[in-house]
Amino acid sequence: VRCPVLLVRGMQSLTPDSGLVVPDDMFEDYMRAVPHTELLEVDFAHYGVGTSEKTAATVVEFLTRA
Repeated sequence: VRCPVLLVRGMQSLTPDSGLVVPDDMFEDYMRAVPHTELLEVDFAHYGVGTSEKTAATVVEFLTRA
């Protein structure tokens, strides 16, 4: 991956019995593979990350930098 990347990672599990959609080991592997990734961790589950004002502001800032 050579283009700018923003990873928005929800830090709550979908259900009490499940883990994160992007578990820690997968996240660490990804960050090693694509080290220039910008990261935003939000206190939402996977389906709620798009409702976060912080997510919206970060995505707008990320997309308008180019």
